[in-house]
Amino acid sequence: MLCSVELVPASLARQSRRSGGAWPLQHCTVRPTVAPETLRGRQAVLRRHLAIEAPARALAASADQPDMLQPSHRQAVFIQINEATKWAVTAAVAAVLLWRHDVHSMWSVVGCVASSFVCKVLKQLINQQRPTGARKTDGGMPSSHANNLGFLATYVDVTCWHASQGLTDSTMPLLTSAGVTAVALFLAYLRIATGYHSPAQVIVGFGLGSLSSIIWHRLGLATVLNPSQGHLIIYLQLVTGAAAIIWALVNVRQWMKESLPRQDAAH
Repeated sequence: MLCSVELVPASLARQSRRSGGAWPLQHCTVRPTVAPETLRGRQAVLRRHLAIEAPARALAASADQPDMLQPSHRQAVFIQINEATKWAVTAAVAAVLLWRHDVHSMWSVVGCVASSFVCKVLKQLINQQRPTGARKTDGGMPSSHANNLGFLATYVDVTCWHASQGLTDSTMPLLTSAGVTAVALFLAYLRIATGYHSPAQVIVGFGLGSLSSIIWHRLGLATVLNPSQGHLIIYLQLVTGAAAIIWALVNVRQWMKESLPRQDAAH
């Protein structure tokens, strides 16, 4: 409480000390200069002022640091790209298959479907939990998306390497291989960035797909990719058509079901 104190004049205090006396304490009085009601009112006004000023200061501080908003924006972009990956990769594989419709494209599609089936079986057997907060609740080891990306990218790498052996200028095959691998690695990383898989789940999935691709390509060199085994092409065409139908029935239908709840939530 604000108050005023009546002090003893200096001359009277010195005179009192010389005479050996002391100024009586009861002559010192304390008088309030502000009434208690007024003081409480001022304190209430001050508290309201601080309550209003604090959010304003916090908003100003956030405005001075715009970089704090960038991670959430980047995360939203990553989520959109990740959701479109399965459709884009499927469309790209289908386009290459329809455009080239050669032995290599058909053999790679059959191998990718077979590798995806093996990956899904391993995922159910291992049944390792996905990271906390993941949108899916099924097992995450190994990552199916990373497995498919690893298989396709490695198959392109091996094919480009074999194609470059007989060329005087191997720049184009090597650039194609490097570009496809870079895109595949980035899309596999998105599975980690968006919280669908742990780094170990993606690495194992990508490695499994790459290993399967190398084995599958070597198997093809001994069978359908061998020019002397041309009679096997008709069987390869039938198997490729069956694999494409199975892939569409199992995966595309599942993707459409997964996208429906998100669209309903957005509306």
